[in-house]
This record gives sequence, C-alpha cells and structure tokens, in this order.
Amino acid sequence: MMSAAMIEDKEIFVKDLIAVPENAEILNRRYPDRVTVATIENAGHTVLNEKPDEVAKCIAEYLRASDI
Repeated sequence: MMSAAMIEDKEIFVKDLIAVPENAEILNRRYPDRVTVATIENAGHTVLNEKPDEVAKCIAEYLRASDI
C-alpha cells in the first residue's frame, strides 16, 4: 500500500514499511477463518486518519457479512 503526500504541489508516494501488506496475506493464509484482509488504496500506516470513510465502509461490510 502507498501513502500520498503533497509537497510544494507535487504528489509523492511513500510505501508503508511498518505494516507491509504481505504480512496480512500471510495471516490470512494461516488463519483463513479468523482473518479478513481489506485493501484501501493510497493509504499508509495511518489509514484511520487518511481514509476514515473507506475504513468505516470496510468495517460495515464486514459486520453485515458476519453473524456479529
């Protein structure tokens, strides 16, 4: 996943090195009944601050699909 930032009207992208997407896929393969992976494009490690509407949509979809 990438995070976008604006510096002097130029958009740059920074890869999230803290929580790499590959780790989520490993967990999903290891525990498929307990892990759901949602990808939010152009968001980095602070996805809750960067894309709050998209996070809320993912959570709502997960809850609708589950028995919670």
